[in-house]
Amino acid sequence: MLEDGLGDSQQATVQSVAQEFEVGNEKIQEITNYFVNQIKHGLKDKHAYQIPSFVTQIPSGREKGLFLAVDLGGTNCRVCAVTLHGDSTFDVFQRKHLVPHDIRVHSSHKPLFHFIALKIQDLLREHKSSGNSDSSEACFNLGFTFSFTCEQTSISSGTLVHWDKGWDIPSTLGQDPCALLQEAIDEISLPVRVRVLANDAVGTLLTRAYTSKTKNSTLASIILGTGTNAAYIERMSNIQRLDTTADRAHHSNSDGFMVINTEWGSWDDGLKVLPQTRFDKLVDESSSDPGCGLLEKMVSGMYLGELLRLSLLDLMRHGALDMSFPDGSPVYIHMGIESAFLSKIAESKPENSLSALSCITDTLVATGVTSRDLRTIQMLATVIVKRSARLVGAGLAAILIQSGRLDTSDEVIDIAVDGSLFEFHTAFESFMRTALHDVEAIGKANEARIKIELTRDGSGTGAALIAAAAA
Repeated sequence: MLEDGLGDSQQATVQSVAQEFEVGNEKIQEITNYFVNQIKHGLKDKHAYQIPSFVTQIPSGREKGLFLAVDLGGTNCRVCAVTLHGDSTFDVFQRKHLVPHDIRVHSSHKPLFHFIALKIQDLLREHKSSGNSDSSEACFNLGFTFSFTCEQTSISSGTLVHWDKGWDIPSTLGQDPCALLQEAIDEISLPVRVRVLANDAVGTLLTRAYTSKTKNSTLASIILGTGTNAAYIERMSNIQRLDTTADRAHHSNSDGFMVINTEWGSWDDGLKVLPQTRFDKLVDESSSDPGCGLLEKMVSGMYLGELLRLSLLDLMRHGALDMSFPDGSPVYIHMGIESAFLSKIAESKPENSLSALSCITDTLVATGVTSRDLRTIQMLATVIVKRSARLVGAGLAAILIQSGRLDTSDEVIDIAVDGSLFEFHTAFESFMRTALHDVEAIGKANEARIKIELTRDGSGTGAALIAAAAA
């Protein structure tokens, strides 16, 4: 291990950069208040957030049958055959496929949807060959979890508003993803009907509701992976953006609630309250959708590594690092550092410092790494992840306030979370809860009622559950 080489001025530079990512108590309250207003505005008028899902039935746990699901996320396409047993349990036969970059960024939608249709075909063949007799059904109902912003027009249709997470397929804008997928399925003559346009957050909420042992306790879900989003159960009377004719008439016999897809990554694209740093600005300017999804770019796993990379470059320019990086190091490559690196370093223990130093050396192709460099990266990784979690906490606080659930009873409020950012950063939940403490309407007493549960791979199963309801 090399000796520390930084002086007081260099350490002050490190502290200054770290402080840019801090979000204080009063700021959390201000952000939460603004988010509550955005929720209300989005429910009243049509925006790219607060999108009605048209899902008005929450699973009871008694649903049964075999249903298909496609979960198209930021990086992967998951194809699932979900068997619901009717006792709050299910089995999933699934395959995950990396979506090639040349399909994610393309002038035409056809390569993407043909790719998905072929993967559905492969899954059906494999599922049948594994001895599943229910794979011989005449026609399968499929739920399509499409993790990009759509204006949903019914439970089975919608129009794509914009791409994010680095995707760019302009020919799909304004098109219905379900219709495009059905077209590709029909071209290869599969016995599959796309019955549902779902969203990863909506699907995760329904999966948690299906498996929860405490019925009617699930309020919301949060996605914390490559991207971020949330969904929650809203009173129908508050959803004024629904057309007063067909939409409201269609749901007049519902139980009075609908799941809302918040698309909260765009709750403050006007930067009224979000604490955008100079590093956030650089991330946004170099993204495929500048000016859009600004909360997502401060929160989601896709961007946290880039924020660390830009911070390290700044420190290097100011001579605040002992280590150096050769040409070709990930530090010099746009999006060259993955968010998983932050968790490895931020959560390494003192007794594992040699392993952490090796991780820095290997991941960043760094030379001359000192223990002070390790502490610097640990500090930056921690504050970047902490800010992400506290902003998520502010968003959750806004949903809790809007729901009215804090005032109606003392029961547990169940929140489902899916995604590697939450799962592998063990301090993420505690950082979220510090933000909940900071919100006056919640505080420690109400925060203790909130049960946050990891719900793995909920988006695919949730799409199958919606397909079951629509069958």
